Amino acid sequence: MNVGIICEYNPFHLGHWKQIVRIREDFGADTGVVCAMSGNFTQRGSFAALDKRARAEMAVRCGADLVVELPTVWAMSPAETFARGGVQLLALTGVDTLLFGSECGELDPLQRVAEALLDPLLGEDLRAELRSGIPFAAARQQAVARRVGALAELLQAPNNILAVEYLKAIYDQRLELHPLTVLRTGAQHDRFAEGNTRSASELRMRIGAGEDVSAFLPRAAAEIFAREKTRGRGPVLPEALESALLSRLRMLPQTAYNALPGATEGLGNSLYRAAHEEPTLDGVLAAAKSKRYAYARLRRMLLRFQRLLALEHQLFADLLNQISAQIVRIQRTASAVAQLDVLAGFAEPAMSQKATGITNASHYENYTVDRICDGDDSTYFWSHGAMWQAASGTTGYVGLDFGEIVRVRNLYIATGDEGTDV
Repeated sequence: MNVGIICEYNPFHLGHWKQIVRIREDFGADTGVVCAMSGNFTQRGSFAALDKRARAEMAVRCGADLVVELPTVWAMSPAETFARGGVQLLALTGVDTLLFGSECGELDPLQRVAEALLDPLLGEDLRAELRSGIPFAAARQQAVARRVGALAELLQAPNNILAVEYLKAIYDQRLELHPLTVLRTGAQHDRFAEGNTRSASELRMRIGAGEDVSAFLPRAAAEIFAREKTRGRGPVLPEALESALLSRLRMLPQTAYNALPGATEGLGNSLYRAAHEEPTLDGVLAAAKSKRYAYARLRRMLLRFQRLLALEHQLFADLLNQISAQIVRIQRTASAVAQLDVLAGFAEPAMSQKATGITNASHYENYTVDRICDGDDSTYFWSHGAMWQAASGTTGYVGLDFGEIVRVRNLYIATGDEGTDV
């Protein structure tokens, strides 16, 4: 059995880890877990707190077997498109079950709402509700309520909304995926809670305030977070990029705003004016906001300027329909997982892929060049000035020979010995 999860892991916390543990408890230790994860941009129209590779590493070290990237044109889209892209991607990997959390925790009510949203006549009722001037989300809920009554209130909770969209995507595309929902426990979205299970949004707020969130992450994920912070690769805070984004927005012509996907009913013009009048990004969003448009939609539009400048409206729409991936269907075996770890940079390559040391200089005593890549920092290659000069009259060098052209991801160099001439 192979279970798929659509996720952002922004960051990977204890709730995510418990979900993977529960999968194996319920379906067996040999159950494969495949994650379709957004990259460096998120569905709500913001930057991920950590690089996608670090977040993928968190997932793999905490129990996932494979993490595939959900392309940005899906990841940074409204719930319906986000869900459709994730479901399509997981279907390509060959998973047979789609697992998702929901505030409801029951599949049948969610299925009834999904079926109501797929009703071909829903559009007419939705347009009628919109003409009354209410926001889109409220209009949709009322149109659905005409079909399923109070169950339409499920559309007020964010994870229920995504759950319904996952089901719609499965039904609409006639995919052979078995849907399974689990009750979302612990912290609710955008709210603070007690205990060690907190929502990703709460953790991002705490990170932005400079707090230590390691107590709310699995140990392996906490180690990766600390490593990325130490190396200056995170966390990524939106305010750190505000000046650059505002500068870019003010350089663009008004036609570029109107060409954005979703820039209808004068929204492009509103964003253009706000970008030239407001001193902050929050100010731009607030000035362009109306009852019809959620903040997340506006944030996504602004970020598309940075990520998708070359795409015209129709090209963007075409990409959503045409993007596909060729995924090798990986059996969950020790050798396959080990190969994935190496390819992803999470583990050392096999010995056949390691380099040998090379030099044109002679060595002192037994401090030979093969010591530079023996994996032991206490041993070293030793040569000195006279030996370099005697190297065939050429400039001395020390290098690594892999035997073929290879992609080098991480190179660690230790040189010298403090307090000595080595």
